[in-house]
Amino acid sequence: GVSALYTGAAPTILRAAFLNSSLLAITSQIKPEISARTGWAQTDVKNLFSSIFVASFFATLCSQPFDVVKSRVMGQPLNPDGTGKLYSGMVDCFVKSATNEGPMSLYNGFWPNFGRVVPRVTIVFIVMEQLKKLDPQLAARLRTLPLLTLQQLTLIHLPTPQCAPVRHAPLDLDRGGRAWSVHRLRLC
Repeated sequence: GVSALYTGAAPTILRAAFLNSSLLAITSQIKPEISARTGWAQTDVKNLFSSIFVASFFATLCSQPFDVVKSRVMGQPLNPDGTGKLYSGMVDCFVKSATNEGPMSLYNGFWPNFGRVVPRVTIVFIVMEQLKKLDPQLAARLRTLPLLTLQQLTLIHLPTPQCAPVRHAPLDLDRGGRAWSVHRLRLC
């Protein structure tokens, strides 16, 4: 039924929460440390890569048990009534995996997962830092983005001299009309 669409939703949400919160927290804490010890600026690509690499390791360490449980719960065979044959849910999977295979079984696939996280996070964070260099007020505006609905935010557009911003936008992120505006399907 419809509830089958949500199989593994809890461990997926927890995995994302642990991964992203630890990535952001550790990266923001370690960047100044690396800067102080090496003399690299906090926005220097070497500092960013180093801090992201360390943060990715610890974020994967925090989220890997949830990733294993998510994979096991979602991949288990099902009874005709749609219930799992091996696990009744997330907590049951945690307990059975740790009891039957040992607690380290929750870290199966750690290195491939770490190898997947590092490049993705590196690209995201370096692009974000480069965008913040282009416009120092971008960080404040980006904090407002999660509050937007998909209907309001159809396109974020950085105007060029050939493409002036249009004032029919439902929301102006700059609040001053200088560089960033939200437009509805306006391409230049």
